[in-house]
Amino acid sequence: MRHDSPKEPNPAGQAGPPILLRELAARLDAQHEDERARLARDIHEQLGSLLVATKLEIDWLTDRLAERSELQVKARQIGQRLDAAVEQVGRITTELRPSILDHQGLWAALEWRAEETLESRRLRGDVKLHVCHGVELPTGTVGERWSTAVFRIFQQLIAEIVHQKGVTTLRVRLYVDGPPQPVLHLEVGGDAAADADGDDVADTLVAARERAHRFGGTLKRVGSAGASLLLTMPLPDASDSAMPVEGAR
Repeated sequence: MRHDSPKEPNPAGQAGPPILLRELAARLDAQHEDERARLARDIHEQLGSLLVATKLEIDWLTDRLAERSELQVKARQIGQRLDAAVEQVGRITTELRPSILDHQGLWAALEWRAEETLESRRLRGDVKLHVCHGVELPTGTVGERWSTAVFRIFQQLIAEIVHQKGVTTLRVRLYVDGPPQPVLHLEVGGDAAADADGDDVADTLVAARERAHRFGGTLKRVGSAGASLLLTMPLPDASDSAMPVEGAR
Protein backbone atom coordinates (compact mmCIF):
# COMPACT_ATOMS: atom_id res chain seq x y z
CA MET A 1 0.00 0.00 0.00
CA ARG A 2 1.50 3.32 -1.10
CA HIS A 3 1.62 6.23 1.31
CA ASP A 4 2.05 9.72 -0.14
CA SER A 5 4.23 11.92 2.00
CA PRO A 6 2.78 15.31 2.91
CA LYS A 7 3.80 18.16 0.65
CA GLU A 8 6.40 20.49 2.04
CA PRO A 9 5.66 24.23 1.92
CA ASN A 10 7.76 26.22 -0.50
CA PRO A 11 10.90 27.53 1.20
CA ALA A 12 11.12 31.30 1.41
CA GLY A 13 12.50 32.67 -1.79
CA GLN A 14 11.76 29.56 -3.85
CA ALA A 15 9.46 30.07 -6.81
CA GLY A 16 6.08 28.38 -6.43
CA PRO A 17 2.46 29.00 -7.35
CA PRO A 18 1.85 31.78 -4.75
CA ILE A 19 5.03 33.61 -5.75
CA LEU A 20 4.32 33.21 -9.44
CA LEU A 21 0.81 34.56 -8.99
CA ARG A 22 2.16 37.59 -7.14
CA GLU A 23 4.76 38.15 -9.84
CA LEU A 24 2.00 38.03 -12.44
CA ALA A 25 -0.15 40.45 -10.42
CA ALA A 26 2.81 42.82 -10.05
CA ARG A 27 3.46 42.79 -13.79
CA LEU A 28 -0.21 43.34 -14.57
CA ASP A 29 -0.25 46.28 -12.15
CA ALA A 30 2.82 47.73 -13.83
CA GLN A 31 1.26 47.38 -17.27
CA HIS A 32 -1.95 48.93 -15.96
CA GLU A 33 -0.06 51.95 -14.61
CA ASP A 34 1.86 52.34 -17.88
CA GLU A 35 -1.45 52.33 -19.77
CA ARG A 36 -2.95 54.89 -17.39
CA ALA A 37 0.06 57.16 -17.90
CA ARG A 38 -0.17 56.80 -21.69
CA LEU A 39 -3.89 57.59 -21.69
CA ALA A 40 -3.34 60.61 -19.45
CA ARG A 41 -0.67 61.94 -21.82
CA ASP A 42 -2.81 61.36 -24.92
CA ILE A 43 -5.91 62.97 -23.41
CA HIS A 44 -3.92 65.97 -22.18
CA GLU A 45 -1.93 66.50 -25.36
CA GLN A 46 -4.69 65.82 -27.88
CA LEU A 47 -8.12 66.45 -26.37
CA GLY A 48 -6.93 69.07 -23.88
CA SER A 49 -5.06 71.04 -26.54
CA LEU A 50 -8.04 70.88 -28.91
CA LEU A 51 -10.43 72.18 -26.25
CA VAL A 52 -8.12 75.04 -25.28
CA ALA A 53 -7.65 76.07 -28.92
CA THR A 54 -11.42 75.98 -29.47
CA LYS A 55 -11.96 78.09 -26.35
CA LEU A 56 -9.56 80.73 -27.66
CA GLU A 57 -11.46 80.88 -30.94
CA ILE A 58 -14.78 81.23 -29.10
CA ASP A 59 -13.33 84.08 -27.03
CA TRP A 60 -12.16 85.76 -30.23
CA LEU A 61 -15.61 85.35 -31.76
CA THR A 62 -17.36 86.64 -28.60
CA ASP A 63 -15.37 89.88 -28.69
CA ARG A 64 -16.54 90.52 -32.26
CA LEU A 65 -20.22 90.01 -31.51
CA ALA A 66 -20.63 93.13 -29.39
CA GLU A 67 -23.32 94.45 -31.70
CA ARG A 68 -25.18 91.10 -31.78
CA SER A 69 -26.01 90.61 -28.11
CA GLU A 70 -28.05 87.46 -28.68
CA LEU A 71 -25.18 85.73 -30.46
CA GLN A 72 -22.68 87.06 -27.97
CA VAL A 73 -24.62 85.53 -25.07
CA LYS A 74 -24.72 82.22 -26.91
CA ALA A 75 -21.00 82.35 -27.61
CA ARG A 76 -20.31 83.04 -23.93
CA GLN A 77 -22.41 80.03 -22.97
CA ILE A 78 -20.41 77.86 -25.33
CA GLY A 79 -17.23 79.27 -23.83
CA GLN A 80 -18.41 78.38 -20.33
CA ARG A 81 -19.15 74.82 -21.43
CA LEU A 82 -15.68 74.58 -22.93
CA ASP A 83 -14.19 75.82 -19.64
CA ALA A 84 -16.07 73.04 -17.85
CA ALA A 85 -14.84 70.49 -20.41
CA VAL A 86 -11.22 71.61 -19.95
CA GLU A 87 -11.61 71.27 -16.19
CA GLN A 88 -13.15 67.82 -16.59
CA VAL A 89 -10.31 66.69 -18.84
CA GLY A 90 -7.85 67.89 -16.21
CA ARG A 91 -9.67 65.91 -13.53
CA ILE A 92 -9.70 62.76 -15.66
CA THR A 93 -5.99 62.97 -16.52
CA THR A 94 -5.15 63.61 -12.87
CA GLU A 95 -7.08 60.53 -11.79
CA LEU A 96 -5.33 58.47 -14.44
CA ARG A 97 -1.87 59.73 -13.55
CA PRO A 98 -1.31 62.88 -11.46
CA SER A 99 1.43 64.91 -13.15
CA ILE A 100 2.69 66.11 -9.75
CA LEU A 101 3.85 62.55 -9.03
CA ASP A 102 6.18 62.66 -12.04
CA HIS A 103 7.23 66.31 -11.83
CA GLN A 104 7.54 66.98 -8.08
CA GLY A 105 7.85 63.52 -6.57
CA LEU A 106 5.98 61.33 -4.13
CA TRP A 107 6.09 63.54 -1.03
CA ALA A 108 4.53 66.49 -2.86
CA ALA A 109 1.97 64.18 -4.49
CA LEU A 110 0.89 62.74 -1.12
CA GLU A 111 0.49 66.20 0.38
CA TRP A 112 -1.46 67.41 -2.67
CA ARG A 113 -3.79 64.40 -2.52
CA ALA A 114 -4.51 64.96 1.16
CA GLU A 115 -5.19 68.68 0.68
CA GLU A 116 -7.37 68.01 -2.36
CA THR A 117 -9.45 65.52 -0.36
CA LEU A 118 -9.87 67.96 2.53
CA GLU A 119 -11.10 70.65 0.15
CA SER A 120 -13.43 68.47 -1.91
CA ARG A 121 -14.94 66.68 1.12
CA ARG A 122 -14.95 69.77 3.36
CA LEU A 123 -13.18 67.96 6.18
CA ARG A 124 -11.01 69.29 8.97
CA GLY A 125 -7.39 68.40 8.30
CA ASP A 126 -4.39 67.33 10.33
CA VAL A 127 -1.59 66.57 7.87
CA LYS A 128 2.06 66.23 8.91
CA LEU A 129 4.93 64.89 6.81
CA HIS A 130 8.51 64.35 7.95
CA VAL A 131 11.28 62.81 5.87
CA CYS A 132 14.61 62.39 7.66
CA HIS A 133 17.61 64.26 6.32
CA GLY A 134 19.55 62.36 3.71
CA VAL A 135 16.63 60.28 2.46
CA GLU A 136 16.15 60.41 -1.30
CA LEU A 137 13.30 58.95 -3.28
CA PRO A 138 14.28 55.74 -5.08
CA THR A 139 14.92 56.16 -8.79
CA GLY A 140 14.80 53.95 -11.85
CA THR A 141 12.03 51.57 -12.79
CA VAL A 142 11.75 49.99 -9.33
CA GLY A 143 11.76 53.41 -7.68
CA GLU A 144 8.99 54.60 -9.97
CA ARG A 145 6.93 51.46 -9.27
CA TRP A 146 7.48 51.88 -5.55
CA SER A 147 6.37 55.53 -5.55
CA THR A 148 3.32 54.67 -7.65
CA ALA A 149 2.41 51.83 -5.27
CA VAL A 150 2.63 54.12 -2.23
CA PHE A 151 0.50 56.77 -3.94
CA ARG A 152 -2.18 54.27 -5.02
CA ILE A 153 -2.30 52.73 -1.55
CA PHE A 154 -2.60 56.21 -0.06
CA GLN A 155 -5.56 56.92 -2.34
CA GLN A 156 -7.26 53.73 -1.14
CA LEU A 157 -6.58 54.47 2.53
CA ILE A 158 -8.04 57.96 2.21
CA ALA A 159 -11.13 56.60 0.45
CA GLU A 160 -11.59 54.01 3.21
CA ILE A 161 -11.38 56.64 5.95
CA VAL A 162 -13.52 59.40 4.40
CA HIS A 163 -16.33 56.94 3.61
CA GLN A 164 -16.71 55.97 7.26
CA LYS A 165 -19.97 57.16 8.72
CA GLY A 166 -19.70 60.38 10.69
CA VAL A 167 -16.13 61.26 9.76
CA THR A 168 -15.37 64.98 9.95
CA THR A 169 -11.56 64.98 10.22
CA LEU A 170 -8.81 63.46 8.09
CA ARG A 171 -5.50 62.84 9.83
CA VAL A 172 -2.34 61.98 7.89
CA ARG A 173 1.06 61.21 9.37
CA LEU A 174 4.08 60.44 7.19
CA TYR A 175 7.44 59.60 8.70
CA VAL A 176 10.44 58.22 6.82
CA ASP A 177 13.39 56.81 8.80
CA GLY A 178 16.88 57.99 8.07
CA PRO A 179 19.53 56.14 6.04
CA PRO A 180 21.00 53.60 5.51
CA GLN A 181 17.77 51.56 5.39
CA PRO A 182 14.90 54.06 5.42
CA VAL A 183 11.36 52.81 6.01
CA LEU A 184 8.19 54.71 5.18
CA HIS A 185 5.48 54.87 7.87
CA LEU A 186 2.23 56.32 6.54
CA GLU A 187 -0.77 56.53 8.87
CA VAL A 188 -4.20 57.70 7.70
CA GLY A 189 -7.08 58.08 10.14
CA GLY A 190 -10.20 59.96 11.04
CA ASP A 191 -12.50 60.66 13.94
CA ALA A 192 -15.05 57.91 13.21
CA ALA A 193 -15.09 54.33 14.47
CA ALA A 194 -13.65 51.72 12.11
CA ASP A 195 -15.92 49.17 10.49
CA ALA A 196 -13.46 46.30 10.99
CA ASP A 197 -12.36 44.63 14.22
CA GLY A 198 -8.81 44.31 15.52
CA ASP A 199 -5.95 44.94 13.12
CA ASP A 200 -7.72 43.34 10.15
CA VAL A 201 -8.17 45.54 7.10
CA ALA A 202 -11.46 45.64 5.23
CA ASP A 203 -12.06 43.54 2.13
CA THR A 204 -11.94 46.78 0.13
CA LEU A 205 -8.26 47.11 1.07
CA VAL A 206 -7.08 43.64 0.06
CA ALA A 207 -5.58 45.02 -3.16
CA ALA A 208 -3.76 47.74 -1.19
CA ARG A 209 -2.36 45.15 1.22
CA GLU A 210 -1.16 43.02 -1.71
CA ARG A 211 0.54 46.06 -3.26
CA ALA A 212 2.36 46.68 0.02
CA HIS A 213 3.39 43.03 0.34
CA ARG A 214 5.07 43.10 -3.06
CA PHE A 215 7.52 45.68 -1.74
CA GLY A 216 8.05 43.99 1.63
CA GLY A 217 5.48 46.23 3.36
CA THR A 218 2.54 45.74 5.68
CA LEU A 219 -0.89 47.33 6.10
CA LYS A 220 -2.88 47.12 9.32
CA ARG A 221 -5.32 48.94 11.57
CA VAL A 222 -3.93 50.80 14.57
CA GLY A 223 -5.09 53.22 17.24
CA SER A 224 -8.22 53.40 19.32
CA ALA A 225 -10.88 51.08 17.88
CA GLY A 226 -8.71 50.63 14.79
CA ALA A 227 -9.62 54.11 13.58
CA SER A 228 -6.35 54.51 11.64
CA LEU A 229 -4.65 52.56 8.87
CA LEU A 230 -0.87 52.21 8.95
CA LEU A 231 1.24 51.44 5.90
CA THR A 232 4.86 50.45 6.51
CA MET A 233 7.10 50.01 3.46
CA PRO A 234 10.90 49.93 3.18
CA LEU A 235 12.38 52.07 0.45
CA PRO A 236 14.01 49.88 -2.23
CA ASP A 237 17.79 49.85 -2.40
CA ALA A 238 19.44 51.77 -5.20
CA SER A 239 20.90 48.45 -6.35
CA ASP A 240 17.48 46.81 -6.78
CA SER A 241 16.86 46.13 -10.45
CA ALA A 242 13.93 43.68 -10.42
CA MET A 243 10.30 44.10 -9.47
CA PRO A 244 10.04 43.17 -5.75
CA VAL A 245 7.64 40.37 -4.93
CA GLU A 246 6.74 39.19 -1.46
CA GLY A 247 8.82 36.17 -0.54
CA ALA A 248 11.33 36.82 -3.31
CA ARG A 249 13.28 39.59 -1.65
